[in-house]
Amino acid sequence: GNPINYGNGGVSPNIILTDFDSIDNGTTVNRPGDPTNFYNLMGSGDPTAPIQAVDVIEPTDVASASTSGCEAGDFAGFTAGNIALVQRGTCDFVIKADNAEQAGATGVIIYNEGTIGAPDRNDTLNPTLGDTAELGIPVIGTSYAIGDELWDLSREGVVTVHLETVTRVRQNVPTQNLIAETTTGRDNRTVMAGAHLDSVPEGPGIN
Repeated sequence: GNPINYGNGGVSPNIILTDFDSIDNGTTVNRPGDPTNFYNLMGSGDPTAPIQAVDVIEPTDVASASTSGCEAGDFAGFTAGNIALVQRGTCDFVIKADNAEQAGATGVIIYNEGTIGAPDRNDTLNPTLGDTAELGIPVIGTSYAIGDELWDLSREGVVTVHLETVTRVRQNVPTQNLIAETTTGRDNRTVMAGAHLDSVPEGPGIN
């Protein structure tokens, strides 16, 4: 069939779905408003492979209920070379991604849990794999709606995904710090005020 293209204009990685029967011939759906997010400290990659859902569940009104991908045993029936579709839940993202890579996954899509009545459990994930992750495969996060649609489609037939990410890590980058003190005030009492340049989508810019 014709592809469904998930992404946001190349700023984040695209998920391109091809070769599934649930889309009528001649139908193409482009969704530039459906974002995905990179995970930090992941490997670059360009796999095209079927997705395979790993121990995902229907959401409830209880958060952190899914154990999808949290145990190596979740991947007992996983086909090496596939792209793992796992759900946010009880364990750290890096555990899910590492288990997937050890099972032979060529990429990982982690989608939000979908907890009923909890927007932060349905929106697009703003993910992290921590400071010690050593992964050689692409790992991205997406919303519950997109992940649930992928799961539904995969239960109807084979869903082939093209997942493309490029990761660059810059080390030993020179930075500058500014330290200043007023000429007035008490000599024996100093109030420190600091700022940092990194930010989050909820508060972009200098914080």
